[in-house]
This record gives sequence, C-alpha cells and structure tokens, in this order.
Amino acid sequence: MNGAVDRVLDRVKLRRAPGRPDQVHLAVTDLCFLPCLHCDIWKNKTPDLDGHHWERLIDRLGPWCAPAGMNFVGGEPLLRKDLESLMARAVRNGFEVSFNTNGWLVTDKRAQSICDAGASIAYVSLDGISAGTVDHSRGRAGSFDKAMEAIDRFDSLPNPRVVIAAILHGENAAEFPELLDFVRDRKLQLVVQPLYQNFGEVGFDRNWHESSPLFPKTGAGIAAIDHAVDILAAERMRGEPSATQWDSSWPTRSISETLSQTTDTSVERATPTCPSMPRATFGCAISSSRWGASLTSSHWHSSGMVPPPCGGVGKSAGVTGPATC
Repeated sequence: MNGAVDRVLDRVKLRRAPGRPDQVHLAVTDLCFLPCLHCDIWKNKTPDLDGHHWERLIDRLGPWCAPAGMNFVGGEPLLRKDLESLMARAVRNGFEVSFNTNGWLVTDKRAQSICDAGASIAYVSLDGISAGTVDHSRGRAGSFDKAMEAIDRFDSLPNPRVVIAAILHGENAAEFPELLDFVRDRKLQLVVQPLYQNFGEVGFDRNWHESSPLFPKTGAGIAAIDHAVDILAAERMRGEPSATQWDSSWPTRSISETLSQTTDTSVERATPTCPSMPRATFGCAISSSRWGASLTSSHWHSSGMVPPPCGGVGKSAGVTGPATC
C-alpha cells in the first residue's frame, strides 16, 4: 500500500512527509482592501467559508497535530468578525496561534480582543521604514502609520508579541539597515520574504519579473538587494535577538535566481549571499479558495509547505514564520 501511495505522490510531484505538521496555515479569507504592488489577492472575489467549517476543521486538527503553530492568514484576516473566536478555539485545542495583518483594522478594542483570545504572535506587515516606501508598495496612503500604530498597540499588551514581516524588493532594499535598527531598538523580531510573482489565483509565469514594478531594474538596485541580504545573513549568523528569518520555504525562483538567469546584459548578475536555512519542520496549508475546509485535501510535503494564497513559511530555529500579506 505504501508503495502505491508513493507512486501517486511521485506523479503529482509531492513527497511523503516523515511526520505530522507542526505549523498549520489557515487562509480564512481572500478579502483585502489594500492593492499592494506585490499581491493580487485583493482582486479575488472568493466568498469566505462560514465559521462553523473552520471550527470543525480546527477541532479535527487539534487531536491530530497539536501542539503546533496555527497561523491565520488571508487576505486580511481581521476582516473576519469571528477571527478571535476561531483563535480562541485553536488555543483550546492546544495550538500556538499567530496571524498576519497590515495593521489598518487594529484598534485598541480589537487589539485587546486578540490578546484575550490568546494569540501568541502578530505578524505586522512593514515593507520598509519610511511612509513613502510603505505607502507606495501597499497602494494606500497611511499604511505605514497604521502598521506602526498596530505595533504600538500590540506591544503595550501581554500578548501577542510582534514580529515584523517584510518583503525584500527593489524599492525598499536600501531601507533594510534602518529597518533592522528599528527591530533591534524595539526588541522585536523580523521575518523576510524575497519578492516573488504576485500572490493570488494566477498561474506560474517564469517571466514575472519583467512586469513587476518592484523588481530591481538597475545595477544600483541589485547592489542594494545584495547588501540587504548580507546584513540580514550576518544578523542571523550572529544569533541576534532580532532573529532574522529568511523565508526559505518559498519557490526558489525569486529575485536572486531570476537575476542570475536574466538575458538583460545591462543588469549586473546577483549572487545569492544568504546562507541556506534549515527546513527542519513541516507545514500544512489550507485555503478557503483552493482546497476548502477539508483536512484530507490539504497538501503538505517535507521540503517546506505548499504556500497558501498569501504565502507561508514553516517554523525553523525558533521563529514561526508567516504568510506575509
């Protein structure tokens, strides 16, 4: 029987995982109100599943793989009015709960409600350290201020602790030294995801970089990417409290690989300088739009989880990674 299962997995290019996942990502909504330049999820019209579907799934996952991490992603998860109820249910089932947010919906009341639900980690999207950079990449003025306000609100509560989630791209690479200083000063953590093809219900396009407004187009832009990766790798190797995490579970054809294979001779070739990070654990991604709330139809494998619509990274070296939104 095992041989037959392995042959089926080989045909669909999946591999059997040697254990149960210790990180589960639930994409509880595709809805979002920010037209981010790196993401097309806001274009999706997928209706949300009713809460009872997610409740049943959480109750089934608990006995199977808890204790584990459970990350609520989207879209913007805080658009769900029952998010805190789902978080509390996950906590009761033995999960360590995390979630992603762009910060816009984090009021004092909502922050306290999330705290009361028992959430452990808030991944706040902050793709830079200036309003101009963040507002431009997020497609809406005020996004930088909203993210900073969310960080302050969560930081004033016992939980959740804040982890900054940043996408490294051509327009913000020069700000990463200052962003890292901010993370250190605030005693936070940082997770970094390389720019990739826009998230959303889109097919893979190996030439995605040609139309990406955030892909570095000049030698100076590529040099800034290299420098940012160098300082992040050095921070990681030193084991600093900021515990920078390179999101190694994403498909490998991201900035560095695409640059090394581009046919544009006017663009300097970039050499990946970030040391490979161990993928020591396993993950499971479940989406309302792609697989439905069905445990048996989720796909997971040993080389890092299949990303949900907004991305994902497994838990490695003490840092539970998010799906950056």
